[in-house]
Amino acid sequence: MGSHDHTTDRMKYQGIGSCAAAVQLYGGISSCSFGCMGLGDCAAVCEYDAIKVCNGVASIDPTRCKGCSKCVQACPKHLISFVPLKPQAVVRCSNCDKGGVTRKLCKVGCIGCMKCVKACESGAVTVNQFKASVDPAKCTACGKCVEVCPQDCIRMCLEGITIQS
Repeated sequence: MGSHDHTTDRMKYQGIGSCAAAVQLYGGISSCSFGCMGLGDCAAVCEYDAIKVCNGVASIDPTRCKGCSKCVQACPKHLISFVPLKPQAVVRCSNCDKGGVTRKLCKVGCIGCMKCVKACESGAVTVNQFKASVDPAKCTACGKCVEVCPQDCIRMCLEGITIQS
């Protein structure tokens, strides 16, 4: 998953400490305009203290999450989503830039290389606009897409909620 360790800031943001406010400035602070802002709008609305921001990326504790979806609504980049409660592969990147651009901006961003698509025997993985996605209805949780991803942005998810970074 991407974090401030894997990308750089394109500006020093000194505005309102809110994702919704910061996203108004050229898509955000980070050189990756697709990722988590890390300012915690999602954590601020969570009544169950299930979300923590660590190293610029929100993380959800599935044992505390009650599924109220306030965090989903609070994220201005729509990076939080509920996934079916079954083991499955999820792409932890929302980047849609071409591979070369992505590699310059982020060490773990999806580069649209298609290796995951070729490895997936169930046809669950597709790449559209240089971004991989997994159809949970087709995913068999075999893990082959996870194994071949050169950027390590596809992971197995067991929690029922995921944040793309």
